[in-house]
Amino acid sequence: MQAADGSPSCATPTPDCAVPVNAPIELRFDRFLLPTSGIPLGLRLYSGDPKTNGVGLSGSYDVLERVAVFRHVAPLQPNALYTAEVLPAQDSNQGFWAFDGAPLEVAGSVPFRFSFKTGSDAEVVVPPLPSVDTCVTIAPAFASCSGMCHTRPAPPMGLDLSDQYGFYYSAVARSAHEAQTGNDALTTLSSAARFGVEMPIIDPNSPATSYLIYKLLAKADNFVLAPDETCNSGFHAPVSDGACQSPSADEQVRLREWFVRGEAMPKNPPNGVASAHVDHATLQRITSWIAAGAACNPPATQ
Repeated sequence: MQAADGSPSCATPTPDCAVPVNAPIELRFDRFLLPTSGIPLGLRLYSGDPKTNGVGLSGSYDVLERVAVFRHVAPLQPNALYTAEVLPAQDSNQGFWAFDGAPLEVAGSVPFRFSFKTGSDAEVVVPPLPSVDTCVTIAPAFASCSGMCHTRPAPPMGLDLSDQYGFYYSAVARSAHEAQTGNDALTTLSSAARFGVEMPIIDPNSPATSYLIYKLLAKADNFVLAPDETCNSGFHAPVSDGACQSPSADEQVRLREWFVRGEAMPKNPPNGVASAHVDHATLQRITSWIAAGAACNPPATQ
């Protein structure tokens, strides 16, 4: 938990160091989570008696940064002591599980607890979200992918990233060829018994269940910062380490072994001298575009 300026919270709030009453709680993971609607059940927040003074939370998951974000249904009480508990779960539909079904592991005992005090009723000033791309403006982000592989007239695996029309016809709500178990690219599963089966290439409103995202995240080079970007310019509270970092080599291996088939995207040139990649800022744009609904307009019919 951090103050509005990113500094650690204090045991005793002061005007210079306090947890604002609307500050979200962010939990950063070293593994990709299984994105279920039960993630909010993985954290309990209360003041005093947990049975009578629980705080309602809503939760979301940022697959790019591997961060679970919890927001209070109503602002917290000022100048109050709160306790948060990260809870284990027996059911993979509740709490925190890795995408391959591995249970939560934390250093120390479980439930893992931490406490903080709120300050006055001052609230965090939430900056406006950046404008969201459309298919037209996001298509150039895949230039290194479409330039070598996924372009007309015969893109590999049927995925056409040439332009917005390619997105519309081949990617949005279409099952990834490498994730198919049947014969119909229009059949996708939002909740498969094994994560990754019949996963859509682009799942509108859900980057964490979009196959294309994992093909990008499986490549460490795609996490390089853009020239004008810092880790503190992201959507989450700054941290001393862990932010803007690619998944570990072990996690990349797990992705490939579990469901991300073939090479990560974009594919390196045949000569192997240069590495083809996007950057961290572009990953944010792509995930934001999908999270906002992956807006695409089909070409006008003649």
